[in-house]
Amino acid sequence: MKLPFSWGAAGAQAFWLFARGKRALAVLLFLGKSILWFVAGDTIALIVDVVTTVWLGMVGSEIAIDHQGYRTIDELKAGERVWTILGFISVVLEIVLTVSAYSLSSYFSLSDLIE
Repeated sequence: MKLPFSWGAAGAQAFWLFARGKRALAVLLFLGKSILWFVAGDTIALIVDVVTTVWLGMVGSEIAIDHQGYRTIDELKAGERVWTILGFISVVLEIVLTVSAYSLSSYFSLSDLIE
């Protein structure tokens, strides 16, 4: 059975994992990605973020089935509906904000804004 892409897992990542009982993974993901932004820089952190977003989207339905005990795809889709909406909105906002930030960074530097 081919499982659907999990927008909830992709977009809400740590919150979604926490709600699915994967608390240690949620904390590790949240802290790891937060620290990575400061240590490795924007480009590496962005690559890791894209990889985790796609990976969680691909395995999220499996995790939801294991945690919630859905028996059919229709049950899965109905049970994950709110997460799907929130996750999709989150992914779209993340893309828009990331593209905006990279676009603006080519026009302004932080020192230009402070002076």
